[in-house]
Amino acid sequence: MSGLREVEPDDLASIMELEQYAPLPTWSKSSWMEETTKHHVVVSDTQPIVGVIALGLVSGTAEVRRVVVLPQNRRQGLGRSLMEYAYRWAENSGATEIFLEVSASNTAALGLYRKIGFQDVSVRRDYYGPGDDGVVMCLPIDDTQEDS
Repeated sequence: MSGLREVEPDDLASIMELEQYAPLPTWSKSSWMEETTKHHVVVSDTQPIVGVIALGLVSGTAEVRRVVVLPQNRRQGLGRSLMEYAYRWAENSGATEIFLEVSASNTAALGLYRKIGFQDVSVRRDYYGPGDDGVVMCLPIDDTQEDS
């Protein structure tokens, strides 16, 4: 597994290639352009980019805004590395908790997030479409948090 690095302007084309493998709804090029200028985005330090995470921070609460990993690179630790980065970034940014939302049908992501320590907070019925709920999850930032 390679490392992670902050996004660079030349990465946008690679991120858009990766976006075609993202859960619906997909983000547009203009959405990603805004994300890279207003929020914190980290990518895999590989060519091509095989993973990306977008993070935000508002009033002491961090938010995982988007996570995408190329299908053939899933279940190899990259998603976990991205989430561990998110935790460290949130902690260093002074956040007290991290929120995310994930499709109830994305069982692999739900399993990873729960293993890391995220707890279900609420369900948004049909958020991703009829019969596909959004699960809102939270992980407190705690000095005693152990790496799982």
